[in-house]
Amino acid sequence: MSMDIAFVEQLIGILERSTLSEVEYAEDGGRIRLVRAGNRGAADTASTLAAAVQDAPAQTCTASPLQIEPKERSVSAPLAGMFYCAPAPDQPPFVAVGDLVEEGQQLAIIEAMKMLNAVEADLKGRVVRVAALDGAAVEAGAPLFVIEPAGDGDV
Repeated sequence: MSMDIAFVEQLIGILERSTLSEVEYAEDGGRIRLVRAGNRGAADTASTLAAAVQDAPAQTCTASPLQIEPKERSVSAPLAGMFYCAPAPDQPPFVAVGDLVEEGQQLAIIEAMKMLNAVEADLKGRVVRVAALDGAAVEAGAPLFVIEPAGDGDV
């Protein structure tokens, strides 16, 4: 599914003009969720994240070549923007390879148009690969994580 960038900009405008803290829209299997930053403005938070990623001595997550086995599924970028593995530069990544995740669990952040957007798992399973580099620009639909689905007894 590809969302029209003009439509995404309209959603951002709605969020900016309202007192809402988040806006979520789903259609044809795709979903976008925009969340207003906490006490600090989104621009300040995004600037802090971007600056810290540049200054960080080591990446908080590393990408590996994308090879998806038949039993694995990828989690894709819901929109284009900057990919961040951690909530802040001085904090650990949301998830790492080998972690068990639940459906709806936050995996990363994509900063787009001065808004921080959560990337969430769309299935329960184990993270087997991170396909994007921390601090890198990603396109909408680009694979970010590879997850091996888990049965109810696995997680």
